[in-house]
Amino acid sequence: MSVSKKIQLLFCLFLAASAAALWGAVQQSNIQHELLPRSHSVYPWRAWANAGAYEGQSASIDLRESTYNLSVDFELKSDSQYPYANLGLTFDDEVNPERLVDLTIYQSVLFRIKCRPANVLTFSIYTYVENITRPPEITSYRLSETFLSCNDDWRDVRINLHALSTPGWWLRQHQMNLADQHYRLDKARGFSIISSPESPRDTLSSITIEAIVFEGRDFFGVYLTASLALLLWVCFAYWAIPQWIAQRQTTRAEHGAAISYHPVTTEPRHEREKAVVLAYLAREYTNSELSVDTAVNATGVNRTKINNILRDETGLTFSGYLNKIRLTEAARLLADEHMGVAETAFAVGYSNLSYFNRIFKKEYGCAPSLYKRPVDITNPT
Repeated sequence: MSVSKKIQLLFCLFLAASAAALWGAVQQSNIQHELLPRSHSVYPWRAWANAGAYEGQSASIDLRESTYNLSVDFELKSDSQYPYANLGLTFDDEVNPERLVDLTIYQSVLFRIKCRPANVLTFSIYTYVENITRPPEITSYRLSETFLSCNDDWRDVRINLHALSTPGWWLRQHQMNLADQHYRLDKARGFSIISSPESPRDTLSSITIEAIVFEGRDFFGVYLTASLALLLWVCFAYWAIPQWIAQRQTTRAEHGAAISYHPVTTEPRHEREKAVVLAYLAREYTNSELSVDTAVNATGVNRTKINNILRDETGLTFSGYLNKIRLTEAARLLADEHMGVAETAFAVGYSNLSYFNRIFKKEYGCAPSLYKRPVDITNPT
């Protein structure tokens, strides 16, 4: 197998392997951490429920299940001012009752939820604030929230953890700027599902949550895979580029030695016509008007004999031989004389620059502007 074929094969293999590795790393970067059932939760947690009202008869709530799912029944009274029912979850256990959890790697939290009757609820997350939060008072943690709707059918509700807002009453209560909506997820105490002003009144309501899943991405594996792939590509280039250059130099040297267009010494025994034809072409190849007919008129050798001479000597037709000697001289001028492409083309007999560029690239594998003289290892000077 030639060097160029080997390089092409390895390039394709490296490309396929790199793409497959990066695709796999991206797939593995997806994070899904479930909280239900509790025995499978990535974090220890405790569920709680409370209800109340600012004035009037208090709301009621009953936490029915908190092991395999979360389920509560509650009722808000219409004659109460600002009644509420709250189903909460905090990240704590008996060992660490005031545990804080870093949720920054997550983008969202998914709830599989149903309500009876249809309801609009508030999702709230509690985060620690320096100089304000006073454990264990849950209300001293910063409250960031959004709304969600549910009905009697199971539905998946996905909440963006980075697009919540802090209610004005909480900011005023803690003497903070109402425009201060920045919150940090690196110290989260927990979250809750709370009734909203649109929740039904004087109606026994229920909420059941079957699944809670924190979703995010960890790009460490992607970055590591990309770094390793880049290192392998650098090693491949370090090996392949010198191999490719060496092969190109060998190919150019072979092309340069393939044809000699200097006048041929006249040999006896019917060699005169051959010498005349080759000498004429070596002398007149720079003439852009040169053709078989002009060669016939100048040498006195007919068309058939000219073609036979060139075919026997070089295996080429008249036009093929003419292109060969012109391109060989063009390569020398580009490499040794540092001539421009257009100047070189016209100097060797080409009046059409685009045609010259096309056949030169076909012959040498690169555009004339990129051509470099092959290194002669026998004569480094």
